[in-house]
Amino acid sequence: MLEWNDMLIAALRTLFGQWSASMLLLIFLSGWRLVGRAQHGILSQSTAFGYRQLRSWLTVMLLIALLFYPLALGFGRFDPYALGFDQRLVVICAVCALAAAWRYPLVSIWLVLAAVVHAAGMGESNNLWDYLFDPLSIIWALIWWLRQCFGGLKSASGYANE
Repeated sequence: MLEWNDMLIAALRTLFGQWSASMLLLIFLSGWRLVGRAQHGILSQSTAFGYRQLRSWLTVMLLIALLFYPLALGFGRFDPYALGFDQRLVVICAVCALAAAWRYPLVSIWLVLAAVVHAAGMGESNNLWDYLFDPLSIIWALIWWLRQCFGGLKSASGYANE
């Protein structure tokens, strides 16, 4: 017999599909923030998981989604989702991760995590876009940015705004 939490997980999985690397990273960062706050009061701005890194990563993710979703839904002649089946995109993803590694480590972690999970075939899809982001992570990022713009000095992630 299924428990209520099993049914909740099944309902969320049906509604949102497989979680992407961005969702897994958002969940990890939420846990990191809770542990960091409990141990150190507040996380340092200079860490790989600090406010600037989070802002950069969520901005990149939102910009990609802003271009990706309308085109994938047919608002144009180009379908970027079809590119996700091409294995060369994994190589491009890895090269971008290396290029961003020094200045934007969180962006690099996201790209490498998505490429590794895709290459290992750990998910049910064989399209790289499904591993990069999903609608739920984009909604999370959008809410984070809206709270940054209209929420004062404290962000949804708990990091102090600069």
